[in-house]
Amino acid sequence: MKPTKKNNSLYPNTKYVNKDMYMTDNENNEVIEDSLINDKKFKKEINKRVKKLIAISAPDIIIEREKYIATLTVAEYKNFLNEEKKEEKKRLNAYMKKNPLKEDAVKKLYNAFDKLLETPPNFLAYSKISFNMKLDPMKYVDEDEFMMGVYDPLIDSFQDEYTKKYKKELDEMYGYPVV
Repeated sequence: MKPTKKNNSLYPNTKYVNKDMYMTDNENNEVIEDSLINDKKFKKEINKRVKKLIAISAPDIIIEREKYIATLTVAEYKNFLNEEKKEEKKRLNAYMKKNPLKEDAVKKLYNAFDKLLETPPNFLAYSKISFNMKLDPMKYVDEDEFMMGVYDPLIDSFQDEYTKKYKKELDEMYGYPVV
């Protein structure tokens, strides 16, 4: 029998969200307990990482960041990462306003990509690292700009075009279609 507001005396632990959806206190407690268990596991793993970082004499800034993360819950950590991404995007946008893409670097990247398009893929062609090693953008762009990701959209579009061109060969190499 489905609980209703009329027969609620039969189901005293029932909370109504609306007429079609209801939840018991026990279900609510399970959700809270799962969150607490996940938070404990998360903090335990981060604390292990902190100990390893201390053991290998990692830089203090990295250790302090990990210690801070160990104080967060899983939900707070996800929010922290989202905020970091937003801040990184703001920094990149501010940098790009002051320092637009260099035309000669873009031309050199296009020329390097045209040469790369002529070479058949290897097994790691889907890998961004492997693709960057083949393209070798550090020959053409400033290291700081490369590390900040200023040219990432251009390089990513090159990789997409490359994998589209050689999709059939790459799928055969891997033995299955790779997205």
